[in-house]
Amino acid sequence: MTRIISLFQQKSHYLEKFCQANDEAIELFADGNFDSLDSFYHMREDIIQVLNYIDAQVKLAQEDIKEDEFKDKEKLRAALAQKDSYVHRIMQQDLKILSYIDRAKSEIIRELQDLKKSKTAIGRYKSGMNPRRLDEEV
Repeated sequence: MTRIISLFQQKSHYLEKFCQANDEAIELFADGNFDSLDSFYHMREDIIQVLNYIDAQVKLAQEDIKEDEFKDKEKLRAALAQKDSYVHRIMQQDLKILSYIDRAKSEIIRELQDLKKSKTAIGRYKSGMNPRRLDEEV
């Protein structure tokens, strides 16, 4: 049981790192700075791989537990509650991050549409006259 509690504490540690990285990204994204989006994404993927490894270790440790080893139930409950708290916080952060990315995407689409409209308007102002022909007529 001690092994499982230790694994859940490690998992909470990595979930906390995940939250901290999200907080840093949220600050940047709120200012419209998406320069670090790729590195942010890769860092998250790395932490998720570590979390998956810890989950696999928990599963292995669960298979070795006997019924009479459930003496540390309160520690296990506390570790699970902490993990759940981090997971909930990460979900809220991800919603913020997605909203910032969606706003930036919408703004880029709007700018591209405006640019296309401008090009179309400029094209309409062009006359079909050849400038050399105009010189000959004068």
